[in-house]
Amino acid sequence: MKNWKTAIAAALLALALTSAHAHAKAYKFFVPISEGLSMGSLSNMLKELAATAQSKTGIEIQVVDYTYEKGEDVMPRIVDMFKKKQIDFSFMFSQDFIKYAKSGENVAVPFFTITMFGKPYANMCVYTRKDDNLKTAQSLKGKVWGGTHTVATRYILYKNGIDQPMKKFFSKMVLINDSNTAAMLDALLENKIDAAVMASFQVGMVRANNKKYNALSEAQCVEYEHNWVFVHHKDLPKDLVAKIKKTFLNAHKDKDFAKFHFLMKAIQGHFVDIEAKDLKTTKEIVELAEDKGWFAEEKAFIGK
Repeated sequence: MKNWKTAIAAALLALALTSAHAHAKAYKFFVPISEGLSMGSLSNMLKELAATAQSKTGIEIQVVDYTYEKGEDVMPRIVDMFKKKQIDFSFMFSQDFIKYAKSGENVAVPFFTITMFGKPYANMCVYTRKDDNLKTAQSLKGKVWGGTHTVATRYILYKNGIDQPMKKFFSKMVLINDSNTAAMLDALLENKIDAAVMASFQVGMVRANNKKYNALSEAQCVEYEHNWVFVHHKDLPKDLVAKIKKTFLNAHKDKDFAKFHFLMKAIQGHFVDIEAKDLKTTKEIVELAEDKGWFAEEKAFIGK
């Protein structure tokens, strides 16, 4: 779920940054992308946007590429680069941001987020084959689970009164790259797995292009993590931050962004202010995962 959304966010972020007024220094935008996505094509697109904008506005935006492996904790690298003033902008996954905020660090400051299908957070659902009639969390016991990240599944089970390790609850766990939604859904249709947990909007977009996936059903949907938290270095000039934020929040209705509005329409969302109340569920997930060892369980599974 995180990875393809990251690509969209990175493109929109670069475009918005290039619309601010000119400043003397070059500003660095750190783009961490999980392995499996085409970092080269994304980076080239961002650099082309930055170069075009520089000739128009005098702003130089340097894209700092970084591809990280599945299971790698990229947050320490982001924080370290902010501390060393090697980057000026980046984005954090919301669970990482919650952990960062709890640490007491303040070098990276949040200044906006993005909605997806009208919400600043994702709904996660259990997907199964309709013919299997698996409608409850309890009915999944002893079935074959597929995916990469396990915390969302643990959270759904927990919200349904089930609190036990995945390997004990399911008969088998199959590692599948959950960045590829179609591959996950195909594994279900081909009976390689019995259940998978994915974001509902992610599945909805794939279903819209291929009706074969209507043979799958979704159940046990829960509000899950907040969308990305975009951050800037705390020492950036306030006027620059204000201009960039204004550019972001108005991008969806700005004619200068017209050729990129299709991206926003595809996700039915746009940039908005961060509301503390919208991070409440993410905070709950992080605290449960830390207390009950869900993060360690996920890391061990991916490590295998």
